[in-house]
Amino acid sequence: MIIEHSSNLIAKIEPIRAFQDNYIWAISNEQQLVVVDPGDAKPVFDFIQVNQLSLRAILITHKHPDHVGGVKELLNHYPDIQIFAPASPSLDFPYQKVVEGDKI
Repeated sequence: MIIEHSSNLIAKIEPIRAFQDNYIWAISNEQQLVVVDPGDAKPVFDFIQVNQLSLRAILITHKHPDHVGGVKELLNHYPDIQIFAPASPSLDFPYQKVVEGDKI
């Protein structure tokens, strides 16, 4: 999958510490944020507040609870957020299915 960005802003990729042994990945520019595998919503909320970013999308790599556990809480605060996830297995929240080679 390729994530395209229409502006010339440089994106940063940073880890957001989650649980005792995991990370949520933050892909951001000066204003916008995409998070990868938000297993816990609180660290994402904290990261958004500290960095004054707007959450634009969530990317899920697989269905394990430590990768999707925070999605529903994020959806409660950002009901229009775009979520991208593999075509299978099915998840219990709305998302756009993606396959290898898709551009988002």
